[in-house]
Amino acid sequence: MIGVGWAMLFVSFLVSIYYNIIIAYILRYLFASFTSTLPWQSCKPEWIELGCYERDVADDGKYNCTPPARKMIRFAQKLFQ
Repeated sequence: MIGVGWAMLFVSFLVSIYYNIIIAYILRYLFASFTSTLPWQSCKPEWIELGCYERDVADDGKYNCTPPARKMIRFAQKLFQ
């Protein structure tokens, strides 16, 4: 029965690490959302080839959200080579 106790302790340890990681991500994005410019508002240069695109506001106030299809196709070709 000692092995069962150690197994329960080990599983409890793994579950607590899992939930702490989830809470850390929640807190990170919660506090990041209070900044004036959001970290996920613009694309970093290394994300562009992964298909990241920025929305442009047209003159009439509507968003222009056309993703770069060619870049996505090139990324998929690189991925499956």
